[in-house]
Amino acid sequence: MTLPEALTLAVVPQNPVRRNPANPKGFDQLRAARHHLLARWLAGHPQDRPLAAYFALPLAVRSPDRLPFAAPHLIDHLEATAPPSTDGRIVTTLDLDRQRTMETVIRRYVARNKTQGITNAAALALDTHAMAVTALVGSADFFNPRIAGQVNGTTARRSPGSALKPFVYALAMDQGLIHPMSLMKDSPRRYGGFTPENFDQRFLGPLSAHDA
Repeated sequence: MTLPEALTLAVVPQNPVRRNPANPKGFDQLRAARHHLLARWLAGHPQDRPLAAYFALPLAVRSPDRLPFAAPHLIDHLEATAPPSTDGRIVTTLDLDRQRTMETVIRRYVARNKTQGITNAAALALDTHAMAVTALVGSADFFNPRIAGQVNGTTARRSPGSALKPFVYALAMDQGLIHPMSLMKDSPRRYGGFTPENFDQRFLGPLSAHDA
């Protein structure tokens, strides 16, 4: 930070309500407190006297809702898992342009398919040559509690469900048990205490392995 920024922040905690830099009324009190601290600072650090001219310049202040907020799920994950750093920095492989593009794609995808019951989505982009994460979106809206938006969908455990089906069918074909046009029966079954069913709770009857 610059010296004006540092001295400005230093006086805020003494009275954060009246010296709120984002509040026009509190800004005058903040400036007066900073001027008083500057005089004390220059008494102890006369080499900084040439910097006093910068205190006359307007102070650019952003409200909290305009602070940078990128890849929140990845940041939360790194805070919880990254080993301590000697200089306090964490270097990532995130591509911010790709991250923002992925966030836009997911928001549009959910909005386009909301009539189908889709309210959330998650995605992770991986550079397969470097095995490095270049973008990570854990939910469609980090601040939406109705979809548990702060849960990172890229790391949350879930039932593998249909993700296993291509491997099961491929293994069955490799072993000669079925071929793409083999007729299969999608009907209620019971395996001990387990009664599997489709997502829509309907059964389609006879269908080919290809369609299944």
